[in-house]
Amino acid sequence: MTAVARAAVRRAAPLLAVFLPTEAKLRELDVRLEEICARDLLAQKLMTAPGVGPIVASMFISVIDGAQRFGNARQVTSYLGLVPRESSSGSSGQRLGAITKQGNPYLRSLLVQSAWVLMRKSNIADPVARWGLAVAERRGKRIAAIAVARRLAATLWAMWKRDVAYDPVHVAELSAGGLALSAGAIAGQADAMQRSAAKAKERRSRLATREKRSAAQARGVPMT
Repeated sequence: MTAVARAAVRRAAPLLAVFLPTEAKLRELDVRLEEICARDLLAQKLMTAPGVGPIVASMFISVIDGAQRFGNARQVTSYLGLVPRESSSGSSGQRLGAITKQGNPYLRSLLVQSAWVLMRKSNIADPVARWGLAVAERRGKRIAAIAVARRLAATLWAMWKRDVAYDPVHVAELSAGGLALSAGAIAGQADAMQRSAAKAKERRSRLATREKRSAAQARGVPMT
């Protein structure tokens, strides 16, 4: 090892002493959260929505606390601070400004992050993603991300209230206030749960890979 490399190792040692235990704790929390969600049918159904994983689903359940607390989706998005602030002045009438940012800031930020994930080109087949991209073309990506986060929150609440999984074919009906459980809708529910199970399997595989990599790094063994 060269003198420069030894100096770099000495400088990095204090950072690694903090980083490695923190990363191990985060991995442990990820595994525990995955296990909790695997036993919670509601969380599993919410995770069928695109861009929604264990963290978003569990945080949504924790903050909303019960779908029956809200009479409609507008109340939910208002509660989360995702609706535009309204102002009015004499002659100009009502104007819409930035979102109110009321409610839980962490859940709001998670929903916005999910919206960015949802608006990726790879999700173009999803109707909410297509709608978000159309909004982005008209009004810009940042406004579109907030709009998609608002719609995603409303959709998650509707899924919870109706006790259904996410089905892109029937998502418009779900948002409109009901989902008739026709043969096609029931098949879509089953497919959604299968996709959710496949995503959970992928997450567990990534967690296992991270664990192996970290264990190898702790032993000083390089991994390709």
